[in-house]
Amino acid sequence: MVRKVLYINPNPTPSAPKPKPRPAARKPAPRPVRREDPRLKERAEELHAQGMPFQLAMGVAQGRVELSEALERMALQEKARRIQKDHELPWSLAVQIARGHVDQEIVLRRRRQTVYAAENPTRSVLDAYQVSGAPLRVALVGGEVVEGTIVSVEPYAVMMAPAKEQEAREIHKLSMLYAHPPADWKAIKKAIKSDKKVAALGLVPPPTPKDRYTISTSRLFRYLDTAAEVEVVLVSGDRLQGTVGWFSRFEISMNTKGGEVVVFRHALHEMGSV
Repeated sequence: MVRKVLYINPNPTPSAPKPKPRPAARKPAPRPVRREDPRLKERAEELHAQGMPFQLAMGVAQGRVELSEALERMALQEKARRIQKDHELPWSLAVQIARGHVDQEIVLRRRRQTVYAAENPTRSVLDAYQVSGAPLRVALVGGEVVEGTIVSVEPYAVMMAPAKEQEAREIHKLSMLYAHPPADWKAIKKAIKSDKKVAALGLVPPPTPKDRYTISTSRLFRYLDTAAEVEVVLVSGDRLQGTVGWFSRFEISMNTKGGEVVVFRHALHEMGSV
């Protein structure tokens, strides 16, 4: 007789659960057709006839926008359009100015500064007097003064023909403090004061740019643009007061009470508004 043995697995593998059927997707109920009150459209058209954009007028008519807010928006856009037209600015920038987020004067000054810097990068009194052939008086480090005509201008030196000498003389630019027309010397002399404390230091223009007194282009242009009264002190102790007439990378023209004096920027000790 054959006996059948029934084998029972002590760790049976559980069968995967049957997935539950997903509920049928419900279709969204159709939105009710909204019928606009004809009186709202009449009110919107009335506001639109008075100059308000129709979409904004409809918002006021429907109560989504307060009338005062709508008028403020219109005033803001009109102000922005006027700013854009008057100053030829991008619309986004005109809106920012109209909202008071950006100072209009700063924006316009920066634009004027960009134009000025592009037109006057290397302007020089030395080049101008070389072309004109007129005499120029140049004050040098150590108290020496040279008066004559500019024969040539090199990157680091100039050749000057002094009035009382036949041969031209080479003068290194780094030794120059300031220059002006000889005829104005008597008046300019009265306008130049001496700072004894700075003069006692025995300073000379530093040979390397990194060691010199620096003043930013934006600051200089602000002095020029606003005709601000400024004071300049040179390494020699000479002190001048006046307004900035023009400036370039290497020179600053000062309109003093005695006349125009062009200061070489490498000779600056300090400069500031009065």
